[in-house]
This record gives sequence, C-alpha cells and structure tokens, in this order.
Amino acid sequence: MCVCACYLSDASLDLRTAWRFQVGFSPAQTEQLAASEEQLNQAKAALVRARCPPPPTPPPPTPGSKKKGKQEEEPEPIEPDPEQIREAEEALEVAQTNYDTLKGQFETDNLTFTVVDLKRVTDYMTSSFFKHLRLYQYVFCKDQEHAKDNVTVKVETAVPALPLRMALSPEELEMHKQSLAAEAKAEEEARIKREEEDKQKAEEEHIEAERVRKEEEEAELRKRKPGTLDEAVDHAIMMRLLEEKEKLEAEYKAREEQLMEKIRTIESRLAPA
Repeated sequence: MCVCACYLSDASLDLRTAWRFQVGFSPAQTEQLAASEEQLNQAKAALVRARCPPPPTPPPPTPGSKKKGKQEEEPEPIEPDPEQIREAEEALEVAQTNYDTLKGQFETDNLTFTVVDLKRVTDYMTSSFFKHLRLYQYVFCKDQEHAKDNVTVKVETAVPALPLRMALSPEELEMHKQSLAAEAKAEEEARIKREEEDKQKAEEEHIEAERVRKEEEEAELRKRKPGTLDEAVDHAIMMRLLEEKEKLEAEYKAREEQLMEKIRTIESRLAPA
C-alpha cells in the first residue's frame, strides 16, 4: 500500500506539472488577474496601516522656541481603531476570495488533456507503476524458504528454602561448622601427605636411576682396556677410587645398621610395659 501511495504521489506531481505548463491565459484574463492581484495587495497594505497606524507628523519648530531653548513635545502615538481593522480585514477577505475564484476559473477553463497527454499517462501507468506494483506484490506476498533455528534457553531454577523444622540450633550449627573445618583440615593433611609421598617416591626413583647409571658406568669402565700409558694410569686410579668408594659405602652401611639397632633397643626400653 505504501508503494502504491508513493507512485500515485509521483504521478499526480508529474500531471500537475504538465497542467501548469499547458495553462495559457489570454491577454484579457491576464489583465483581469493583474487587476485582482493589485486589489489584493492594496487590501493587505490597508490592513497593515489599520493595525499599525503611522505616528503623526510633528509641527515645524517656531523661531521663538529655538531661542528660548524649549524642548518641543513629541506627538502622542495614534491608537489603532478596531472599526477600521474590522473593515480592512473584511476588504482583504473579499479581495482574496475574488482573486482565488477568478484564478481558479481561468485555470479550469484552460486545463485540457490532449490525446498525446492521455497516451503518456497511460504509458506511464502500464510501463512503470503497475510493473513495480506487481514486483512488490510478488516479493512481499509469495511464500519463500527460510531457515528456522530452535533455541532452547535454560533458566536456573531458584532453590526452594528449607522448612523451619529442619533448621539447626546454634549449638548444632557450631558443631556442623567444626565438623566441616575438621574435614577440610583432614583433607588438607591428606593432600600434603600424598604430595610428600609422591615427592619422596620421585626422589627414590631418581636415586635408584642414578645408582643404576653409575653401576653401568663402573662396569663399562672395568671392561674397557686402556690403549695408552696415560689411559692405563687413569684406569688404575679410577679402579682404586671405586674400590675405596665401595669400602666406604660398606662401612657406612654397617655403622648405620649399628645405630639403628641401638635406637631400636633404646625405644624398646623406653616403651611402657
């Protein structure tokens, strides 16, 4: 409907423009319109003078007044006459009516359609207006395929409040808090213990891997035969160091066993019967 209104408005505008250019007033009609327009302008000027009358002209100064230094009084402004204003408004209304009537009559007498004009209007309606109308009707009224997405919006449901009969007393609430704190502490201690065990296990694995690597290096060193004198000296020194290291490790291990045995004996004595 908006499209139809738009095109009708454009079409009527074009037709009004064509009519305006086709109006041809005769000389007599032009003179009558000019005279009527002059009367209309005179009526407008008379209404302006009636609403705002010009101030009266002051009288010329006399020679005696100039010598004495007297200041002449300004004439008082003239108040508008309501009767003159009413008459001027009526005259303006009559002049405007006469001008509009005369102009409308002349335009109506001169507005005529020729066969060419009718052909142009018909061609415009068939070649432009109705084509666009059918196009918009097809676009907006024909069913077309479209994608449809179903979206499920999940809204969190508020947790209902528990009944008052299930409420805890201050003592029970304090005990509940203490139990929660104890559980949290136990969990923290268990976590720390697990971390320490994992760390100790990792260290033991690292020590064991290092021991195995050293044993392999020592075994490889024992199997390897020196090729030069320097290598033979280095090899002899290395073998001597390995032997001393093994002796020290065995001695430290024996002492550690003795100390552990003494500690166990003391603990057994100090333990309550």
